Amino acid sequence: YRQWGLAGIQAIASLLILGAAGLLGAAVMRRTGSLLAAVVTCLAFLLLDSQQLFTNLNLMARPQLAGLACFVAVFGLATSYSPSRWKLPLVGLIFVFWGNLHGSFPVGWGVLGMLAVGRYIDFSRRARHAWAGWSDQRFQFLFCATCLSLVCVLANPYGIGAWGEVLSVASHPNVRDLV
Repeated sequence: YRQWGLAGIQAIASLLILGAAGLLGAAVMRRTGSLLAAVVTCLAFLLLDSQQLFTNLNLMARPQLAGLACFVAVFGLATSYSPSRWKLPLVGLIFVFWGNLHGSFPVGWGVLGMLAVGRYIDFSRRARHAWAGWSDQRFQFLFCATCLSLVCVLANPYGIGAWGEVLSVASHPNVRDLV
């Protein structure tokens, strides 16, 4: 802040917003192969999230932007076609940062967990065997990523107390009024 002032903070916030939109668009492009779908997704993201990002057309530098960037990065890694060895440590590293930057990291747990459960059910249903999902490489990646994310968040000054801090903030009267 000392060196660049408010303009520097707004520039960082702009980069986080563009990075999140770019990662989201890239994930959609990878999955669909459609540039139009990627552009529409980016525009929808910016339009739907504009209330959080902008106030009276002024960029709002908020801590939630760090959580948003982490969420989109995890979502992009979790929905990419092929799991590889470098993606699992990267998910863990993102959660180390996320746990120290913003208390929205349980959303990442939820997304990874739901993707894992959905993949397990889908694979088992297609294989017509209830336990077939355990042998699916994609499910194994999502399951391991979910477990790893639960542990990596502990690398913060609060340790396991971070989970309780998130719950206490979520039940605060000011937050309840917003929701």
